Amino acid sequence: MKKFLYLLGWILAIFWVIIGILFKLLKITTMYARHIKDKTLYTLEQRQNLVSKTISMALYMFRVKTVATGFEKLPNKPTLFVFNHKSNLDALAILKTFYLYNKKNENKVYINLIVKHSLNKKKNVIYKALVLLDCFFLERDNPRSILQMYNKEIEFINEKHSLCLSPEGTRIYNDTFGEFKSPALKIAYTKYLPIVPIIVYGSSGLFDSNKQYVKPGRTIYLKALTPIQPQKFVDCEINAFANTLKDDMYQQYLQISKNPQKLLPNPKA
Repeated sequence: MKKFLYLLGWILAIFWVIIGILFKLLKITTMYARHIKDKTLYTLEQRQNLVSKTISMALYMFRVKTVATGFEKLPNKPTLFVFNHKSNLDALAILKTFYLYNKKNENKVYINLIVKHSLNKKKNVIYKALVLLDCFFLERDNPRSILQMYNKEIEFINEKHSLCLSPEGTRIYNDTFGEFKSPALKIAYTKYLPIVPIIVYGSSGLFDSNKQYVKPGRTIYLKALTPIQPQKFVDCEINAFANTLKDDMYQQYLQISKNPQKLLPNPKA
C-alpha cells in the first residue's frame, strides 16, 4: 500500500518536478556565467545548495531514494571523506546527503569533490554544476595533474573546506573493491585530517557505463563510519594504511549487502 501511495504521489508531482528542474538548470547556467566573471559573487554555500537541490529533485524524478546513517555527528573541521565507487550516481547521493545534513545542523559541512577529467571536456550543464561545486578535474594518469590536485586540496583545506573522493579512482561494477590509491590519502597525512569512510551500497547499475541511463525505483544506502583520527594512522606507512582502510570498508560493505534496511534503520530521505 505504501509503495502504491508513493508511486501515485510521484505521478501527480512529476510534472511540477520537471518544471522545477528545468528552472534550476537555467539558474545553474546563469549562476555559472556570473561566477566565472566574479568568483566572489556567490559563496560556496549558495552554489552547493543550488546544485544539491537540483540533484535531489532529479533523483526524485527517477524514483531513486537515499537512506543515510552515521552522518549525525561529523567532524567540525576540515575532513577527508572517502567512499567506494560503484556508479556515477555515488557523488550525487553524497551531495544530497550533505545537503540534508546541513539543513538540520548548525555546523555546516561543505565538501569539494575530486572528479574525473573527462567531465571537463563537455561545456554542458553538468560541467557548469561541477564548476559551481569547486570540483577538481583529475587526470589519473597525468603526474602533473596529480600534483595540481594536491596543491588544490591544500587550498581547499586552508579555506576550511572538506574533501570528498574515491581512493579507487574509477567505478567498480561488481561487489568487490578496487585498489585504494595511496596518493588519495596523502592530504590527510600532511594536513593531519580526520578521515571519514562512507560506504555506498545499491548504486551499482543505476547509471550503466554502456547504456547511460538511470534505472528508476531503487534505493542507495550510505553509511558514514566512525571518523579515523590522524593520530591513529600518521605513523602507519601510507600504502599499508590504504590497504587496511579498503579492507575495513569492504567488510562494512558486505555487512550492509546482507540486509541494508536492517543496518540502515533511519527514515528514507
